Amino acid sequence: MKNKWFLLCAISLAGVSLFAQQTKSIDNAILEAGQKIENALPEGSKVAVLQFVSSSNRFSDYVLEELINYLTNGQKLEIVDRQRLDLIFNEQKFQKSGYVSDESMQSIGNMLGAQSIVTGGLEEVGSVYRFRVYAMNVEKAIREVSYAVDLSNNEDKIVSLLGKKGVSTQPSTTLNIGDIGPGGGIVFYRSGKTYMEVRRVAGSYNWKDAQEIAERSNGGYSNWYLPSKDELNLIYQSGVIHDSGNYWSSTQSSMVNAWDQRFSNGQQGSKGSKKTERSVLAIRVFNK
Repeated sequence: MKNKWFLLCAISLAGVSLFAQQTKSIDNAILEAGQKIENALPEGSKVAVLQFVSSSNRFSDYVLEELINYLTNGQKLEIVDRQRLDLIFNEQKFQKSGYVSDESMQSIGNMLGAQSIVTGGLEEVGSVYRFRVYAMNVEKAIREVSYAVDLSNNEDKIVSLLGKKGVSTQPSTTLNIGDIGPGGGIVFYRSGKTYMEVRRVAGSYNWKDAQEIAERSNGGYSNWYLPSKDELNLIYQSGVIHDSGNYWSSTQSSMVNAWDQRFSNGQQGSKGSKKTERSVLAIRVFNK
């Protein structure tokens, strides 16, 4: 009986130890994700590390930079240069830490001549953060690699990278589409614990000023930005903005034109002169 008791205690302690080991540090998670990508993709493949969705630009940039460094130093894959990648993102006005559709990411992958694109995201789940990284085949639009792990929510580096503005301080109750978000905007998108909220900006502005005025939107948070054309369409489809305004997106179509969208009928256009004044929406990503 005594031996049985000791055996049960040993099993119990082992279970506690295993549970405690389930969370990873951010650097170990990036290392393991890099190893999985490196081992799964054919040697010599051209890979573009495109996007990491989180509530903090600093966190997203850190993950992207560290993952690119690891894969580059491994010399098994051909990694698209970060400067070239940033150029494409700036030209298309995509947010590396915000929502970009699979179709748009495929388009960027084709522009870069990449066989695979790498994306990922961070989602707050209770007392941990769920860290996910995927590799998608550009031609076939199928996932080739999938990696997921939990990160501790009290690791100093994670807390520093996310910052106080990166994590919602609201109660843990679920928000629905149409509810008011922590920044005073209207929730128009939800995926698990990741949300996006939108705020109207008073007045009309040319395209350049629209970006600046959107970023200055307040509500106690500093991570607002002008939505891409895909994000703008998400807002329209959600039905949370009820007007017939013509809104700017951050997506350029040429040096002198940018995409906009009429909320009267949902029609998107690529020939809006950047000098023309349009209505403005500001959006931000947050975890809950």
